[in-house]
Amino acid sequence: MGTSIDQENAKALLKTELRKYRDQLGDETLNDDKIFEYFVTDNYLKERNLGISDISRGLVGGSNDWGVDGMFLFLNDQQIFVPDDLEMSDEEYFEELGYDFNNRSVFNFEIYIFQFKNKEKFEENVINKLNIFADKLLNLNEDYLAMKKQNAMNPNLLKNMAIFQYLVLNLNNTKNKISLNVIHASQGDTEKIQNTYIEKKNLLEGKFEKSNLIDEVKFGQIGAGELVILNRKEVPVNAKLISSSTPLSTEFGVEGENIGYIATVKIKDYFNFISFETDNGDRKLNEKIFDANIRDYMNRSTINQQIENTVSAGARESQEDMKADFWWLNNGITILADEGTVRGMSFNLENIQIVNGLQTSYSIFRALKNINNEDLQQDSHSVFVKIIITTDNEVRDEIIKSTNSQNALAPSSLHATDPIQRNIEIYLKENGYYYDRRKNYYRNQGIDATKIFDTNYLVQALVSILRQKPSKARSNPTILIKKDEDYNDLFGGTIKLEAYLAVVKIRKTVDMLMKKIEFGTSSKYFDDVKKYYSLHVAWIVASIITQKSSPSSQDLTIAMTEERGLHITEETIKEAVSIAEKAINEFDSEHKTRSPADLSKLDGINLAIRKQINIYLQRVSK
Repeated sequence: MGTSIDQENAKALLKTELRKYRDQLGDETLNDDKIFEYFVTDNYLKERNLGISDISRGLVGGSNDWGVDGMFLFLNDQQIFVPDDLEMSDEEYFEELGYDFNNRSVFNFEIYIFQFKNKEKFEENVINKLNIFADKLLNLNEDYLAMKKQNAMNPNLLKNMAIFQYLVLNLNNTKNKISLNVIHASQGDTEKIQNTYIEKKNLLEGKFEKSNLIDEVKFGQIGAGELVILNRKEVPVNAKLISSSTPLSTEFGVEGENIGYIATVKIKDYFNFISFETDNGDRKLNEKIFDANIRDYMNRSTINQQIENTVSAGARESQEDMKADFWWLNNGITILADEGTVRGMSFNLENIQIVNGLQTSYSIFRALKNINNEDLQQDSHSVFVKIIITTDNEVRDEIIKSTNSQNALAPSSLHATDPIQRNIEIYLKENGYYYDRRKNYYRNQGIDATKIFDTNYLVQALVSILRQKPSKARSNPTILIKKDEDYNDLFGGTIKLEAYLAVVKIRKTVDMLMKKIEFGTSSKYFDDVKKYYSLHVAWIVASIITQKSSPSSQDLTIAMTEERGLHITEETIKEAVSIAEKAINEFDSEHKTRSPADLSKLDGINLAIRKQINIYLQRVSK
């Protein structure tokens, strides 16, 4: 892929953009190479609307990585979250995510492999390493999870490879599509890549194609010019929507400051509204406009399959053959916008958010994205939409909650709009921390990324510090508040706002200082603590501050209101790490067969840590 930007100008522009990106991330512990990795991934996968934590999970580079620095997996356009406690001995993990591989749904599995080189050239040895990786990835007889337990390779890479293996084996029919994208990124000039590099790249592509495991393989190089162009691209949140009938409207609020419309929209026009065309002519779902929707796309739903079937059939049937219009059978879509104008039957909307109708929208997109344009233009089906234009956040939250309450759904899925969640966001924002209830909302405002956190991050901190169960918190965070009783335990009103601030501040500070502190060879377990025990250390730090092995909400509130206000130093972190190491050393002697990662997930390590905290507290109290 070439570029029209002069290479020297491209390098100068890229240098400026990388500096701005570093300032936005705000993490002084990241070196230039790591900043480059985040920047490339963020821009290359911009259409996916990934958060910083999403990117972090896919960056798998290290000393034992077979030349792979990043591996990102998407199933039906949704990023697969790979938990620390991944075990593939049964299907519970994917069942929990809502995937049923035995139904009639069509699955689209996409793999992105990144190799980053923050250099001004494209090196051939990258291809050599990726050839070794290809042999490993395509060997479906390899037990990657067993290798992870042996601590032989980068554990995050091996977990992703295990997911790849599992999905390839379970999506082995012709209706499903598996695609692989390999990206070599540098600051080099893509117009000056050597022929020998191209030859090796072609051989690598051929290896994947001949495996018959992957339907489509793409190997691309992106250099300084391409990165500058990618960085300039914006995913739209403003769009035009054409109604198929005259919309009805009503105003509400003070002097009509809010306005709502109801209308029907041709499905083909709605399809164009929720998607956009990429450089290669494909249509992509615009993930950014679904940020406020609190449901996940439920792939297992037979209703979604019925929606897809109805939409697909409608695109191929004549109007005379149709027994009912689509909108007669469907509850419709709710769209929020900050601003909007209406001219006849055409809406021009700004800062769009689709807050109800995610299932319908995804199903429409999946049904029509591969329909040829001629059939698409003949489709006469319509979908019912409500369009509400308001900037009142309380009104928006109430709409989101109400419009998502009509179907059978676990109540815990609706808590994103609970008053307590909004109160936490407001209180912590006033104290310099930003609760990202709406994905990337604060990041898009240019807020320092180290001050932003999401619900998963907060829940893990609460379970680790206030419930003293860091081993449990290391598992898939999405299940920690899946049950209403678990949610109410953390957000039912017994925890003070100051304590929410305290646990976030403690975890953020631990994360930052653990990256900075050098312990040297005198610390036997520090590398393990750094990789697998940061949540355990957060609990220990809270105990050191409060002088309690089981710090409560009240203890943390008192600590926050004291003059020093949770002052955490490097010495505090070192003491906490020392306590963790003593517990690990004692526990490790009894469980020699378990890997450090596995040990960190056992309840027994929590007991060992509590014992060492009490020993420490007894010593300092004398």
